[in-house]
Parts: sequence; structure tokens; C-alpha cells
Amino acid sequence: MALITIIIFMQVIFRCLIGSSLSWTEEISRYLEVWIVFLTAGYALGKGQHICMDLLIHILPANVNFVLEKVNAVICIFFSTVCAYYSYQYMVAEKMQMFASVNISKAVVYFSMVLGFLFCIFYSIMNLTRPKEVDS
Repeated sequence: MALITIIIFMQVIFRCLIGSSLSWTEEISRYLEVWIVFLTAGYALGKGQHICMDLLIHILPANVNFVLEKVNAVICIFFSTVCAYYSYQYMVAEKMQMFASVNISKAVVYFSMVLGFLFCIFYSIMNLTRPKEVDS
């Protein structure tokens, strides 16, 4: 986020004070944001911070909640595996495409999707293998 802030600040300085804008700042900051989204998605999933509906958690008994957490982890592993596979296919198909303003392959951006879904798989496996907490 700090890098995005610096890049956007540079764009403002160049546009207002120098009178010439930088052609690459908008594109780079947009794709840095994509990286942030996909990298933090897996982390948020692992920490239990992902968006969820927790109405059932407060109603159902602890044993049922434990089973639902495991089912949720399996569904998330399946979904993330499918998304990682297709993200990888898309990354490979687009590897020869270059950014308009910077001579960098678009595969760099698409790799963030693959990595983000791999993190989701990793944290879902961690959630799946987590033992039941014993109330004391």
C-alpha cells in the first residue's frame, strides 16, 4: 500500500508541478492492488477474517459447528483448486502479452491469482486439519 501511495503521489507531483504526467503510474498501481487483494485473501481465510455469514455459528451446537467448518474447508479447497488451475492456464496463455506502458509480461499480474489461490488451498488445509478445541 505504501508503494501505491508513493506512485500515485509521484503522479500528482509530475502532473501539477512539472506539467507532464507519467504514463506508467496508473497501470502499475492498479496491478499492485491486484497483488494485494489476492495475497491477502489467503491470509484472511487462514485467520478466519474472510467474509462469512455467522448466524448459524451462534445457533448451532459446537459439534455441528466443528463439522460445518470442515465441510467449509473442503469446499474452499475444491473451489480454490479449480480457480488456481484456471488462473494458471490463463497466466500461461497470456504470458506473451505486455503492459501498454511498461515492458513487463502480464503473466506477472496473473501469477498473483495463482499464488493467492494456492494460499487459500494451504490455509484451508490448515483449517481442515485443525483439531477440535476443547472447552475448559
